[in-house]
Parts: sequence; structure tokens; C-alpha cells
Amino acid sequence: MKFRMTVYTLAAIMLFGCSNSAKQASAPSKTPDAAQPVAAQVEKKPVLLDSQDNNYFVWKYDNRIFVIGNPKTSADFETQHHLPYTRTILGAGPNGETVIFEVNKKKPEFAEGLKQRFENNPFLIESKGNNYNVWKYKGRIYVIGNPKTNESFKTLHHLPYTKTVLGAGPFGETVIFEVNKKKPEFAEQLKERYEGTPVLLQADGDSYFVWKLRNRIYVIGNTKTNKSFAKTGHLPYTRTVLGAGPNGETVIFEVDKKNKDLAETLKQRYEQG
Repeated sequence: MKFRMTVYTLAAIMLFGCSNSAKQASAPSKTPDAAQPVAAQVEKKPVLLDSQDNNYFVWKYDNRIFVIGNPKTSADFETQHHLPYTRTILGAGPNGETVIFEVNKKKPEFAEGLKQRFENNPFLIESKGNNYNVWKYKGRIYVIGNPKTNESFKTLHHLPYTKTVLGAGPFGETVIFEVNKKKPEFAEQLKERYEGTPVLLQADGDSYFVWKLRNRIYVIGNTKTNKSFAKTGHLPYTRTVLGAGPNGETVIFEVDKKNKDLAETLKQRYEQG
């Protein structure tokens, strides 16, 4: 099983060779008790997201995902942060991350096997206790509110009763909410909770953050403000530009009264992409 930054790439570009540190703009075998959106942080050291059968390891490092099939290579990667031979696919991660697959020169099919396994496993992108879990699976988002259903979904990749909302994901994905026939309000409550959670679309260093919340885009230039927004979904001072988003969304820029140039700097940077 697996764990929740930049825009998803619809057509992945494949590259071969040694891995590098070029910047591209979550779950060990056991789910953490209270996971935050994985995209909210850029990892300074590798974080193990998934490990299966001693021949499948998924790491997150520097906002990239590394998929490894050899236990020795995985152990070396944890300390050295490097893979000797790789196959790279831009935008193939659940939040648009670059995904890097281990290559075995003696087994040409090795990387492709890892790629298929990665694509066919649900990826946990957010977890808040037992009653709220968000998964990404084959381009769709699944929101589950029952612990038993959640455990079943990990292995069966299926929900018995659902409510589907087209285009409701942060990048236009279809979102599928669990339905409880005994509680008619259950799916709507999950939907409200999902829509009220900020989603980090992009981050660059500690001075540029782009979020999406309730179909609005928020651009932030301060680490402290960013941390507060991740929790509250609110900015104290803002500048709003209607229709400036890629799909006509309202874009809201942080205003800093002590730094009068901040909002304009953020606006120019956002417009440059």
C-alpha cells in the first residue's frame, strides 16, 4: 500500500540513465496514525512509503518517488540517496511527482515490471485517523470514511457503493466517495470534508507555495503563513485576481504589510508558471 505536487502530466516523458538531482515541479507497510498530505513537505532524506515481499520498495525523496526492486539497492539508496541506473517518468506520481524506477542491466524487463506494479497499486495520499482516507488509484481519487472499507480497498481496490463526482479532484480527476446505505448523509459529509481540505499544487524552497481550496488558488510566499494555511485554509491579508487560474479560477495572493512588494512578486512568478 502507499501514501498524498505540481501539475499532473498527462503524457509521461520517459528518460533513461543515471538519476540526477534536477528539481521537479505516502506509506510504509503500516499506515501512520495521523498522516498529513505528503505533498506538503519536500523530503530532506528518503522516506519509505511502501515495502512488499522484499522485492518492492517505494521511497519519497526531494519530492520525487523512487521505485526499487532489489533489497540491497534499497538499503544503499537509504544512505546514499542515489540509484546507479534508472528509468524516469515525469509526472507519473499521484500528485504529479517524477517517478524513478530502478534499472537492472541484466534484466531488461525489470524496470517495466516495477512500473506496472507501481501503477496497479493504490496510493494513500491523505489519512486522518480511521474515518477519513484518500487514495489515488489509476487516475481516480477515492475518499473512504469507514475503517473496514478502507482495509478492504487496500487489497480489493474496489468500493461496493459509491458517489462519483467528475472533475472534483485538484487536477480535474474523478473523485469517488464511499456510500453507506444506512447513513444517507455519509457520502455528502465525506465530500464536504474533502472539498474543505487545502491541496498543495506546487512548492519551491521556502518562499513559494501554491494551494488549491474550494476551487480557488492561493499563492503564498512565507513559510510561517504557509504552515498556518495548511491547517486553517485562511490567509489574513490577500490580493485577489478573478479568473487568473489555468481554468478560470480565482487566484488569491498573500499580502505582507511589512513587505509591500510580496503580492506583486508572487503574482509575476505565478504568471510565469
